Amino acid sequence: NLLDFNLDFGDEGKPHRCFKLIDTENQNISLDYIQMHLIEVQRFIDILENSTIEELKNNKLLTWMKFFTSNNLKDIENELKEANPIMTKAIEEYKRFTSDDKLMRAYAARDAFLVGQKMMLSRERKEGIEEGKKLTAKNLKKSGLDIEFISENTGLSIEEIEKL
Repeated sequence: NLLDFNLDFGDEGKPHRCFKLIDTENQNISLDYIQMHLIEVQRFIDILENSTIEELKNNKLLTWMKFFTSNNLKDIENELKEANPIMTKAIEEYKRFTSDDKLMRAYAARDAFLVGQKMMLSRERKEGIEEGKKLTAKNLKKSGLDIEFISENTGLSIEEIEKL
């Protein structure tokens, strides 16, 4: 899981953490094959700013993070290939994908769909909150509470509450 924020576990903070499943009643039972990796991208960016080619060679995850966070692949392409041989194939596939108009149109369409979904959910969430405020105000008004009190606590105007 790539995180665009840093977690706070109350320690010095690590860019990569691996979690394993365990039985909470018997901690001697663990499922080593099921792991969840959390990668805090910002912490990796901070490390990458000062990393050497030798550090990249010794930590393959650093090469992948440099690949995923780079703004200009051409500037770092040779360095990545030298540090991690698999990057040659990854960069070739990336170039093939990004040069294929049909694939890029499909990617753009999917991205546009996801943005649309996010906008729609945001709008519906706001509408739901407003409906909830009105329903709460209506119920409080029925129970005989002061309209000014209802207004202060729901954010609705006195006029809106009187119409309910």
